Amino acid sequence: MPQWGALANQDHDLVHDMTTIFNNRRLLVNLLKPERPDRIADRLHRDVIHALWPEVLQVPLSGKGGLKARIRQLLERWWFRLNGPSRPRS
Repeated sequence: MPQWGALANQDHDLVHDMTTIFNNRRLLVNLLKPERPDRIADRLHRDVIHALWPEVLQVPLSGKGGLKARIRQLLERWWFRLNGPSRPRS
């Protein structure tokens, strides 16, 4: 793990075991298993929240409205289109 990751771990009070996803290949592989549209829509995160604490899903999440959120979503959509899998040009 790069130096910044080690420094981030030092900033926390280690009263519990910590899992750093950048240092856990099995976790990264499993998080990348869902299809791309599901990852973009955060379905995995929402399913985990639903399993652990479903009432939290009743709270409005940031990014669902407002001009700033719509601009961010538009920029993300374009970023994924530009950096997604290469398509044959016709």
